[in-house]
Amino acid sequence: MAAIGLAFDRALLVLLTPVGLLALGPLTENVAPVVGADHADFRVGAGTAVAVLLAGAAPLAAALAVRARSGATADTPVVPVRDRCPACGR
Repeated sequence: MAAIGLAFDRALLVLLTPVGLLALGPLTENVAPVVGADHADFRVGAGTAVAVLLAGAAPLAAALAVRARSGATADTPVVPVRDRCPACGR
């Protein structure tokens, strides 16, 4: 059951950027008064898009780094390169 929860969390992290970009219009309209613009022009839209991309990419990159780091210490046997193959002896 925990694996399903982890997979669901990763799916949400992957979808964070596309959902944010789909909501870019309303986000831009809401950000315009905050940054002091009278209306949502190209500069406000571009800045909001960059913020959405960074806010979506940062947690995804962090989650992938944590997963890669924890997966590197899994219970996988380490076989030296110069040893013989246990199946064929070569």
